[in-house]
Parts: sequence; structure tokens; C-alpha cells
Amino acid sequence: MALANMKNIYCTVDEELLKKIDEYRRTQTPIPSRSEAIRQLIEKGLAPN
Repeated sequence: MALANMKNIYCTVDEELLKKIDEYRRTQTPIPSRSEAIRQLIEKGLAPN
């Protein structure tokens, strides 16, 4: 991803969702940052079935 094309978004999540994101991160090798994990999850959620 080119940084010039990146835009920041901010969201607030509860502890339960943050726990699920962190659990997902631990299944990846190497463990991504929270931001990267959230990007991956969004991409998966937006992918066609």
C-alpha cells in the first residue's frame, strides 16, 4: 500500500471486540499490528463470496 493513498479512520471498540481482533492476530505469522489485522479483516469481510 502506498502511504500517499492512505487515509486515517478512527473507531472505538469495546474490550470484547478488541480481544477478538487480538485473537485473530495471534493466528497469523508473523503477528500483524492491530491496524494491519483490522485491514485484513475488513478485506475478508468485503471479499465476494
